[in-house]
Amino acid sequence: MIDPKMFKDPAAKYRPAPFWSWNHKLVPERLVEQIRSMHEQGLGGFYMHARAGLMTEYLSKEWEKAVEACIKEGERLGMYADLYDEDCYPSGNAGGLVTKGRPEFAAQCVVLRECEPSGAGEDAGAGADADAGAGSGAGTGADADAGAGSGAGADYVSADGKSYFFEIITSPDSPRWGAPSPDTMNKAAMNHYIEITYDWYKERFGQYFGADFSNVVPSIFADEPNISTRFGRLAGSGVLAVIPWSGGFREEFINRKGYDVWGVLAGMFFDIPGYEKTRFDFYDVSFNLFLEAFTKQIYEWCAKNNLDFTCHYWEHNYPLTIMQGDVMAHYEYLQIPGIDMLFNLPDELEHEQFGFDLIVKEVSSAAIHTGKKRTMSETHGAGGWDVTFKDQKRMLDWQFALGINYVIPHLFYLSMQGDRKRDFPLSFINEPWWGEYKVLADYIGRLCYLMSEGSFVADTLVLHNFSSTYAAYSPMGDNKYLLELGEETRDLLTSLSGEQIYYNLGSENLLARHAKAENGKIAIEGMEYAFLVIPPSITITPATLSLISEFKKQGGRIVCAGRKPDLIDGEKSGELAQVLADITGTAVNGAALELKKMGAIGLRLTPLDKASQSNMRYIYAHERDIGGKRLLFICNISRYETIEFSLPVSGSVNGYNCETGEISSIPYYGDSLGVRLYPCGSVCYLIDTAAPAERLMGDMPKYSLLADYKDFAVSREQDNMLAINACTVEMDGVFVESGMATAIELKLREHEDRKALASRRQPWTFTAEERAVKKHLRARYTFYIEGNVSHLRVAAEYPDDFSVSLNGVKLSADGWFIDRDIVCYPASHAIKQGENIIELDGLYGLDTTIESVYLLGGFTVAGGGESGSSGGGSGSGSGYYILKDDAMPGLGNAAEQGHPFYCGMLSYETEVEIGIPAPGARVIAKLNGFNGAAAKVFLNGKAVAVLGWAPYEADITEFVVQGKNALRVDVYSSGQNIFGPHSKLKMPGLVSPGSFYEPDEGVFFPYGLYEGVSILTLGR
Repeated sequence: MIDPKMFKDPAAKYRPAPFWSWNHKLVPERLVEQIRSMHEQGLGGFYMHARAGLMTEYLSKEWEKAVEACIKEGERLGMYADLYDEDCYPSGNAGGLVTKGRPEFAAQCVVLRECEPSGAGEDAGAGADADAGAGSGAGTGADADAGAGSGAGADYVSADGKSYFFEIITSPDSPRWGAPSPDTMNKAAMNHYIEITYDWYKERFGQYFGADFSNVVPSIFADEPNISTRFGRLAGSGVLAVIPWSGGFREEFINRKGYDVWGVLAGMFFDIPGYEKTRFDFYDVSFNLFLEAFTKQIYEWCAKNNLDFTCHYWEHNYPLTIMQGDVMAHYEYLQIPGIDMLFNLPDELEHEQFGFDLIVKEVSSAAIHTGKKRTMSETHGAGGWDVTFKDQKRMLDWQFALGINYVIPHLFYLSMQGDRKRDFPLSFINEPWWGEYKVLADYIGRLCYLMSEGSFVADTLVLHNFSSTYAAYSPMGDNKYLLELGEETRDLLTSLSGEQIYYNLGSENLLARHAKAENGKIAIEGMEYAFLVIPPSITITPATLSLISEFKKQGGRIVCAGRKPDLIDGEKSGELAQVLADITGTAVNGAALELKKMGAIGLRLTPLDKASQSNMRYIYAHERDIGGKRLLFICNISRYETIEFSLPVSGSVNGYNCETGEISSIPYYGDSLGVRLYPCGSVCYLIDTAAPAERLMGDMPKYSLLADYKDFAVSREQDNMLAINACTVEMDGVFVESGMATAIELKLREHEDRKALASRRQPWTFTAEERAVKKHLRARYTFYIEGNVSHLRVAAEYPDDFSVSLNGVKLSADGWFIDRDIVCYPASHAIKQGENIIELDGLYGLDTTIESVYLLGGFTVAGGGESGSSGGGSGSGSGYYILKDDAMPGLGNAAEQGHPFYCGMLSYETEVEIGIPAPGARVIAKLNGFNGAAAKVFLNGKAVAVLGWAPYEADITEFVVQGKNALRVDVYSSGQNIFGPHSKLKMPGLVSPGSFYEPDEGVFFPYGLYEGVSILTLGR
């Protein structure tokens, strides 16, 4: 049953627990300060995540002290201090320690090269020796492997009129740690990884472990472990294609499949007869080796040591066979299975991440089929600084509807120094709206609580087609059919969700282990499926064929959507063709309607107007059985469309307001409930069919307009801002470059003494000798003043390395800007009309980078023209370079009114005339034309509501006094305006470190109160 108190104020285990980026020197006092800030904003815990930029030695005594301080502070505050099992990612390296001095634990791959016309044998030897001599890390060559019994001719193949040879290559040293990547298919290597990392944490902090949130350290996170350890560094060395390999792979393959894969290895690259079976068997073996070596070993260790194992794989690029195989089968061996949900893509690109239901249904279905209660999503990464409350809610609602109930926001920076601020932002704790995040934290906690109660309702099972990706994938071709398979699968699942049909995905491995056909249904872990959908497929396994055949005999209903499979384990099967011959076939997008005709469980909604009818695909629904009552969560994932529909109901309906925590009875007419969902809106109902309904009497309440208000006094919470992103740099007295700071830094990294930084090597690995190599740097940043600037501060980084001067006047540090590593320098005394020059002077080494500087003060920003243009162009990088008289913006987009770089809050204040409302009536303040990350409404000095999504209405009834009332609306801007990128993104909504190296184009986040506020009454 649902506990109203728990719903109102969810326990910490249901609240978000972010990835906390430990990316600098770990100072316990600073760590504790950020934990307290997280606690104030309603977070339930945090993952202590070693990240690029880490200066404290990984797993050192100082690291231990930092972890201990955070665990103790988490315990004091009632928060969870969760572990992360790696230095950066992917998991399995232990910061390079797994393979240092242990070459037998290094990853391997098989590469394909083209033979020279001089002859295969001669070329093979030359190629292998040359590659080894080039320092690529070549291990066992093709000839050596052939000598192990594969047969001399097995190393070579002719195709397309050309000759090719295979070669086994050992992973080169990772530039991040200076050691090879590990072999994640090797049990001994991964056991060594467990000894280094997991045993280290157990020895020091095991007394705090507590699975299922029973103690302050409930879980440990593994990040992006995979089979293919990114041999991209081999590109350009004559390598045409790569497949994963392992030291004992050949013997394991023979033991598991009964033949030697080396003799048929050509089928892994070329579409020769029988290639489907070769590929299926190869990837089946590699998947199982990875599962047994990495996932299962860690799962068993965690189960033994009272710790929950949570992880996400490389599931966010389906279909990508080479990375982990059947990801759903891995989820059985995670106490908290999880996914990564990236970006903030617009509608037309949503199949990349948001909108690809498969990713979320994989994890939620596998959890249900293996008896797991929690499903995790690491979410919002690389969405950019301009992710709004509405964006976050939209992505989260979609995931809640598909079965997620544990949220890990990505990312919270410990420091923003240098390129740390460009590490796949946003960083929640550094956004101007961070002080209002508790509204979202409460919302997330309430839904995670509800989605953890009871059980999901569904009677449709969709077979997962991962086996087909094994058979279809070739590292040589364009994989056109494989990509079509992915698109058709996406379309199938999207159509099921858009028709509000409840379904789960069935992994063939999990079905083989746990499912059976009985009484005309497929039964697995308490679920009973009356309907089976076979998606577009090439091959299935014998166990799946047996299940389908038995289900069909018992009268089970089956739909084949798209191409029917015709292979078993990659080989032709007459039995399969016979079983599927008379099964209903339909186009991919027709399966949902076919299931509806058959009576599959789902919502049967009736749109109330034409616009809603065409947009019903944006309505996602999730239903749970909680003690015989129906919990319904329904959301609108459209950014733009308001959708109205009727929901058939019977019995009593209680509304669970996840924004406020309030529970109220919902009356309705007849046998349906009218629902209006604004863009990104959602509702949650608990329906008790055994209890009497509360009926609506009389007319529905209506809105009446009292007055519109457009005359506001506007003020800033912070000083206005300008980012100067361009500079001129001299190194050791020699001119180096003029342009964007990030571009200059990138160019300098190409120099021999900077290559360690260019490769993202961890700072803690730098030796004292490497750190001692420094050059004298002078960087100049120019801006112009053409008006009355009341006061000015300069914000810059690396105060211990660089002195800062303005127009030749040395400045002294005083305070910080947004982050403690961006230091402020009062500069009002040094400004002048016309050209002003900021100069940074100091020593430049591996621990420093060339960054933008920032101006803060009483001014507006003006300018124009191309970046670096003459005639006053200094170079802010975007053409905005002139400081003019300070003036506040009015209604409209403040970014176009002298505040394009502003990262903060604007307050809009006015007086409104309101009478005391009649009994039962409500008074509403509605924001008109609002744009921003979020807004906060005050009446008569009292906070009323934080508004992050439509309809942007605040109920101010309880705060109204007769006559004049003071109304204030605070509008929050975005970190994108000050930190960028200010260029047009190659893929909108995807912000990576590389996004910040493009030329500035004056792209800013629009924000402000555009058309004022309406005061409305709501009553009969």
